[in-house]
Amino acid sequence: MKKINQQRSFHLACPYKDLLKIKFTILIMMAFIGWAKANAYGPNTKVSFKTGPITVKMDLESMEQSFVVNGTVTDNYGEPLPGANIMEKGTSNGTQTDFDGNFQLSVLDLEAVLEVSYLGFGTMEIPLKGRTTLKIQLEESASGLDEVVLVGYGSQSKATLTGSITNMTTEKIAQIPSADLTTLLAGRLSGVTISSNTGMPGISSDLTIRARGTWNNATPVYVIDGIVKSKADFDALDVNEVEEVSILKDAASGAIYGARAANGVVLVNTKKGQSGKPTINYISTYSVERPTIMPEMMSGIDIAKMANTISESSWFSWSQEDLDWLRTVNNGYGYDYLDEVYKDPYSSRHAVSISGGSDAVKYYIGGSIFKQTGFLEPISFDKNNLRANIDVKISDNLTANVNLAISNSLRQRMDPPGDGSDSGGEGLWTKLQTWNFYDPIFIDGKAPNLGWLGNVGGLINDSGYMKNRGQNQNVVLGLTYKIPNLEGLSAKITYANNQSTNDVKIFQKKHTLYEITGHTPHNFSQVEFTGETVQSNWPSRESLSETAYFNRSYQFNTQINYKRTFGYHGIDALFAYEQSEGFDSNFGAGRYDFPILVRDQWNQTSGVPEDSWAGGSESETGRLSYVGRLNYDFRSKYLLTASFRYDGSLIFKPSERWGLFPSISAGWVVSEEKFFDINFIERLKLRASYGTVGNDAVDPWRWQEQYVAGAGYFLGQSPREVKGIQYGGITNPFMTWETSESTNFGLDINLTNNLSFALDIWGKRTKDILGSQLDELPSTVGGNIPNTNYGEMKSHGYEIEVDYNNNIGDFNYYLGANYGYATDEVVKIAQGDNIRDFQNRIGRSWNYIAGLVYDDILRTQEDIDALPEGYTIYGQTPQLGQINYRDISGVDGVPDGKIDGWDNTVIADNAAPTSTYGIKLGGSLKGISVDVLFQGTGGYKKILSAQAPYGWTRVYGIWQDYWSPENVNATMPKPNWDIASDRYHSTFWLKNADYMRLRYLNIGYDLPEKVLNTIGVKKLKLFISGTNLFTISKFKDYDVELGSAGVYPNMQNYSLGLDITL
Repeated sequence: MKKINQQRSFHLACPYKDLLKIKFTILIMMAFIGWAKANAYGPNTKVSFKTGPITVKMDLESMEQSFVVNGTVTDNYGEPLPGANIMEKGTSNGTQTDFDGNFQLSVLDLEAVLEVSYLGFGTMEIPLKGRTTLKIQLEESASGLDEVVLVGYGSQSKATLTGSITNMTTEKIAQIPSADLTTLLAGRLSGVTISSNTGMPGISSDLTIRARGTWNNATPVYVIDGIVKSKADFDALDVNEVEEVSILKDAASGAIYGARAANGVVLVNTKKGQSGKPTINYISTYSVERPTIMPEMMSGIDIAKMANTISESSWFSWSQEDLDWLRTVNNGYGYDYLDEVYKDPYSSRHAVSISGGSDAVKYYIGGSIFKQTGFLEPISFDKNNLRANIDVKISDNLTANVNLAISNSLRQRMDPPGDGSDSGGEGLWTKLQTWNFYDPIFIDGKAPNLGWLGNVGGLINDSGYMKNRGQNQNVVLGLTYKIPNLEGLSAKITYANNQSTNDVKIFQKKHTLYEITGHTPHNFSQVEFTGETVQSNWPSRESLSETAYFNRSYQFNTQINYKRTFGYHGIDALFAYEQSEGFDSNFGAGRYDFPILVRDQWNQTSGVPEDSWAGGSESETGRLSYVGRLNYDFRSKYLLTASFRYDGSLIFKPSERWGLFPSISAGWVVSEEKFFDINFIERLKLRASYGTVGNDAVDPWRWQEQYVAGAGYFLGQSPREVKGIQYGGITNPFMTWETSESTNFGLDINLTNNLSFALDIWGKRTKDILGSQLDELPSTVGGNIPNTNYGEMKSHGYEIEVDYNNNIGDFNYYLGANYGYATDEVVKIAQGDNIRDFQNRIGRSWNYIAGLVYDDILRTQEDIDALPEGYTIYGQTPQLGQINYRDISGVDGVPDGKIDGWDNTVIADNAAPTSTYGIKLGGSLKGISVDVLFQGTGGYKKILSAQAPYGWTRVYGIWQDYWSPENVNATMPKPNWDIASDRYHSTFWLKNADYMRLRYLNIGYDLPEKVLNTIGVKKLKLFISGTNLFTISKFKDYDVELGSAGVYPNMQNYSLGLDITL
């Protein structure tokens, strides 16, 4: 071989007659020469075979020297891009980057041009110009044509999508500390409304896709790694373990999920490993928080003056001596209960992952720890997640996947009186804002006995708790087999098992109060302790209760996929069988009283049977489904997708159990036509779709006779309750799911200047909505009438997405926006014949607001005298300072000289947003990056909801400018708590709820490569960030997203963080 290397050519010859004798030798020689050509001399070695005598000639004269080019490919933020394609232009010579973005390629000419491409990024041509070392930075493609989008039961190139799907990867949100995943999506996805109705730690935001299509359950279906899950499972995910989120908005995209997809579909893929060296990533944030808006409150002095203005009782009036004392308490503000118990809330998050692998085994292992506290001592939320996702290549055609996940959480808060909601903390939060401003919450660190429920500080810190401890365990096992000798055909089997528990423990105890003396109702200047203690009035009986909720479910899928290209024809088809069952049960028990020690332990509670209670329930569900989809494209120009799902659900009668949900969609890439000649348009695609989906989130098993627990009765000389059962009501054997038909028309445009635009116009009609028709029946019917499938609603809207990215020298920047409009209308609903116009829902949005129309405040006696004789406002004689309303109608449909329920009318078309939008922008320069997100909603109104003004409580600041004989031109009426009609729903309290919020700001710095190389780190980013930093809205009385001033407020978040990759 050494001698051959020194020769430029050589000959091998033999006579023809000896050929047969040495044919085996020639074959060996030919194989040797082939090996030499491929390994020793390079691709330009010429090998020729001549006969005559037989001559094998190897001409090496034209052999050229090869050169090795090394390089690294990164994105515009310096992140390595594994799997990027590097091709020598005009040849088939190429390679891919490894997990760290590095590559090595042999070329024959150092003047060659390399073509570098990666999914979701623009292709670059790199002239070598003699260089052998390259650093290549790709720019994100505005069009994203090569991007692979998560769809139902698989993925699909964005270029061939024909349905309405919006998606995002988690790269931009990985550094945001959040207790739930839903909140992170606000403003980032068109047609998706995120509502943060409370800031209570551990309570997630609401998610709505497009518009409400039913008056029943409007929750989307959530699918995580191909397994149907709940919203709680979705919010339990840490952003660190999520790769991509897709929203299926139209029926053509969602029909593949059949009877559960009427409200849209949320798809999630968790992260997987990639071939390459192990990569360790660690993200840590520490955040301080504060409420976005604290309702302004009146000072104690102003409230006392107000009480003197309106009070007709000495109990609520204030003497000059009392006023002088009140001025000494916080400069006249009075006791600030919130300030007494407030503590600075914070949150922290640590997320670590390791990923890597080889062609045989790829792995991702990640975990996170999240902790958040409230601004009241007992409130907190903790969440710990762990996930392992492993792919093993068992053979050339067989791959196994194991996906394990565990999530543990603990939510804690006090359990005070008046908190009917599990989430908002309305009862106690309202008390903190409005408790008696003249009563001291603590005196020398002790809680005085102020009567009523007890001491607000004691209610928070020493009255027990509510603890909700959850654990969720998931395992997904999969096998994928590429069938040999049948190109493009593969089979996949998936089995998923879920076990989850929630344990809710409630401990209610009295707190100790210290008796005081030497005070008057309005003056505590001479107060002193008597030395005696009492127990608070609340709770009336101390108790301990605990309820355990158990859920277990499984899903089994068998799926056949076929994907192949035949010339200009592309086919991507699947067929799947899906089977799932779920079992739910709960058991709870409780005991009253603690005979010896008041402790949150069962062995300390009363053992008397009458002091105990217990209960529980069980339920189960199951379904079978057959799923199919066919994607066809011709020259990537004419696109067609058809899908179906044949669903069967156990909750319906066997004859009504099965339903077919088909869809069809098509696309036309106009820019691929020969007649299309618009230079600045790179791609133009038209889309259209139609499909049917269902909603089976309804009251189950109503086709069966049911008997339920009824009221007990007492018998015997020593009566004890005997439990009984009662008939569950008339059955409905024909009950089935609601069905929605949806159409969608779309337009996608990609311009040559990195600008992309997408438009979707859609409409949906939902039929067979389940509802009660009792309103249409006489009251004499009696009995429990079952719900029937009769209702109908329709909705429509549109969405726009715009994205642009570019660079100016080393400055890379991006801009983007999305906007969605959606509204709904009731078409058919059971209503009485004699209802008033404002009670008629037909032709109106489900969320309309009815109320009175504000006329003016009755400011002077002349205003009252001008009213018609006998004029009343809800039966009361008008008073000075009272709100007056327009007399719209009476029983006969004409004004009747009085204000009552007949004067109600529709005062707002929508109480929920009809418009949603997000605006994103950011850039990077020499390691410094800035990312900004604005989010907002519009097109709706809300009723300002705040506790009425009482003379013995602190009063909301909206009442600062109230009517009095000295202030007849005030903006607010006389604060008379006896006039209930002043607080009825009316245009007086109706407010515009549109807002725009700076949802997120991140400023980061990536250490330069020289520093990273010195410390042996691939990436190190320091950043500061904030969420909910400011809000622009006409609604300023409390956070605009909250339902009332008494809901636990949303929080601003200021974070310091570190993102490091090893």
